[in-house]
Amino acid sequence: MQKLIDVNSVAELLGVAPRTIWKLVSKGGVPAPLRLGRSVRWRSDELSRWVESGCPDRDRWEAMKREIGGAK
Repeated sequence: MQKLIDVNSVAELLGVAPRTIWKLVSKGGVPAPLRLGRSVRWRSDELSRWVESGCPDRDRWEAMKREIGGAK
């Protein structure tokens, strides 16, 4: 089962403020979050792979995922 994390956990992982995460979301600078009702979460395993890949912008990240066979 994949672990889902909230904006505070993402901010801590990246060493920035939660407000910075929201700015990055609006600019496409981080992987797209999941929306569960009113909650917003990210897949922790996807964020780990994204960081390991050099933190590309969302468009490039989505292209990279397609290139490696549709990684979730």
